[in-house]
Amino acid sequence: MGAVEMMAPIPLEDPMRKILIAAAIIMLMSSTAQALDFTKRLTNLDGSPVTDTEGKPLAKPPTLGSICESALLSQFADERDATGKETIEAREKYERWKLAAKINAATKDLALTAEELALVKKLVGKAYGPLIVGQVWTMLDPGVK
Repeated sequence: MGAVEMMAPIPLEDPMRKILIAAAIIMLMSSTAQALDFTKRLTNLDGSPVTDTEGKPLAKPPTLGSICESALLSQFADERDATGKETIEAREKYERWKLAAKINAATKDLALTAEELALVKKLVGKAYGPLIVGQVWTMLDPGVK
């Protein structure tokens, strides 16, 4: 086997290094989370307001915020073992509550971290059917496919 050659580090005063560092900083700054409007209402597929099982308008129409909060504050069957004992740690419950409170306090222009978005998407996916999941995921991450 041949020896592996190591590249010499780029000198600090090298203009190319400065350009690479500036480009990395710009990329990091541009990848910041997008502000979300948690007051946005969810609708039926045809755009009409969501109704109850009897077709009557809901007293409080669901919003992105109310759906995310509900999912964050829910406990799920897969968070219990075969004996019914909880498998979710208290710390995770606290983190969910904290995120639900953050969303509840916000009206518009709240940005979530990638980790927060992933958690909300996972829990909304567990808690709701396709009509709600599709809209919430699209609102949280417009590029979702």
